[in-house]
Amino acid sequence: MIRWLRGGMLWLLLLPALGGLATAVHILATADMDGWLKGRLVDGYQFGGPAMMLAYWKQHEEFAPGKFLVLSSGDNFSGTPISTLLEGEPDIEVMNAMGYQASALGVHEFDFGRGQLLRLATQATFPLLAANLLNPDGSPSEVAKPYVIIESQGVKVAVIGLMSSTVATHARIGMLKVGPYPAAVRKYAVEARAKGAQVVIVAGSLSQTELVALARTTPDLHIPLMLGGTTSDIVQQYVPDSDTWIMLNGRRWTAYGRVDLEVDAQDGSVYVTGIKQNRLQQRKADADPAIQAIIERWLARLGPDYTKPLGYTASGLPHAGGACAFALQCWLAANQGADFSMVNLYGVRQDLSAGPFTKSDIIEMLPFDDGIYSVKMTGKQLQSLHAVADEPIAVCGLSLIDGKLAWARINQPIDEKTTYHILVNDYLYNNWADLKAADPAPQHICPDWRIPIWSWLAKHETSDKHPLEKEMPLGRILTITDTGIR
Repeated sequence: MIRWLRGGMLWLLLLPALGGLATAVHILATADMDGWLKGRLVDGYQFGGPAMMLAYWKQHEEFAPGKFLVLSSGDNFSGTPISTLLEGEPDIEVMNAMGYQASALGVHEFDFGRGQLLRLATQATFPLLAANLLNPDGSPSEVAKPYVIIESQGVKVAVIGLMSSTVATHARIGMLKVGPYPAAVRKYAVEARAKGAQVVIVAGSLSQTELVALARTTPDLHIPLMLGGTTSDIVQQYVPDSDTWIMLNGRRWTAYGRVDLEVDAQDGSVYVTGIKQNRLQQRKADADPAIQAIIERWLARLGPDYTKPLGYTASGLPHAGGACAFALQCWLAANQGADFSMVNLYGVRQDLSAGPFTKSDIIEMLPFDDGIYSVKMTGKQLQSLHAVADEPIAVCGLSLIDGKLAWARINQPIDEKTTYHILVNDYLYNNWADLKAADPAPQHICPDWRIPIWSWLAKHETSDKHPLEKEMPLGRILTITDTGIR
């Protein structure tokens, strides 16, 4: 039996057919769609998106309502103007139309605030699930249900949702807290089975490592399938200690997974009889007209301001390099009194492709609703900065001379006693203890971290003859990691 499968190709596991009477349950699963309703253009061709995905399901999976259990591992929203500016409502309508029956609650479901999340939950024809999201007193939060029992293809399937333990770092969840995964799964698996569930599965925007650990601590619960997220990779792993399959199905509507389960009618045993995953990379692929019409209707509400050319880049700007430097230099250009600028590298999410770009492209590059703070910090404090693990920080305006920090503007070493003014996005400030300790009362100077970019582009006309790279030389940025600055 294959234990480990990974990659972008189609992989298939088949087990022998069960003897006696058995009932099949077919599951289609996606994750981390991040608001990418339009898909994306690659070499002039459209790849991914829900309209393409539904058309593909109909052509290659013989999809029809009631024939499959359709699930999401969460993080359905944000990342693009259609989702960010319209606060998730287009995403919900599309998922309703595609027949989703449950979704885990991801970090980005909180991007528009608790009130909007509750409104989206009422608009959805499927429940949002998070068994380990708790009120301060330990009771389940009203924001999401712990689990749902769905009768699919004649079998009662319980889907338990899990919220990532990192949500408090990445989202504003107020007084809510996140409980441990095993305790939540154990509690609700027992409860769901007592209510008649024949199969129990888990879905959440959790990593492969987290799900493998969870499977190994709950083998007695006989959970055949755990669906995760947080990666663009397609990942399968069989955990023999618990007889559980772990699946991560890519992101941004470019991939999905199919799982076939069989339930033995005699003893109630559940078997995984088939697993396959696929990336949607077909050139000139069909798009489902009904889903496409929903997306076009919502896009029309954005107006032409978001689709007309705003600037031009000759070579394209990678999100972790040129795009990051572009944003940070625009902040400094708009705030002449500042000395340096910083952003968490993962906050800049998308490249700017070569050629003309639009306001929508800038929002995809900086999809979150961050503002900008001006933080005061001494040179000594700057020299001792270390980022938190797995969250590198990009810095503009600093350089290294003989291994020591220097102020790039005058090419002089940082003075330990001098107080400097540093521009940071509010997510970074609120999640980095070093910044809070240096300046407990920073100045909030801009409500939207994209405004300085709009302002710079309005003052500098860029084109194929005068690309952005000539108007703004994009110097090297430094990176602060948990091991120091480089």
